[in-house]
Amino acid sequence: MTLESSVAAIRALTEDSRLGSGYGILVDMRGAEYTPNLNDAMRLWHFEKDAEAFRSYPVAFVTASRILHAATTILASMAGARGILVRTFETLEPATSWLADVRPG
Repeated sequence: MTLESSVAAIRALTEDSRLGSGYGILVDMRGAEYTPNLNDAMRLWHFEKDAEAFRSYPVAFVTASRILHAATTILASMAGARGILVRTFETLEPATSWLADVRPG
């Protein structure tokens, strides 16, 4: 699993008619064993292509490595600048609590 494949999976999920409003999306990247690379940086640069797909669904990334946490924090900041709810967490419990409490704008 890479950051790029995670973003692509989220985009596909948001296009699935079975995903109703009020749901959040949890992306558990704790098992990912890779280091973000130039492709991931380019993906973040072109994040605006995916931003609107995320708008109706808050997204919580859970990461174990510091580098993935940093990369998903950048993605969350870019999303936040567009009014989209994306957060990064280091453990599962706060992520699931946040998703239960947050409501998309």
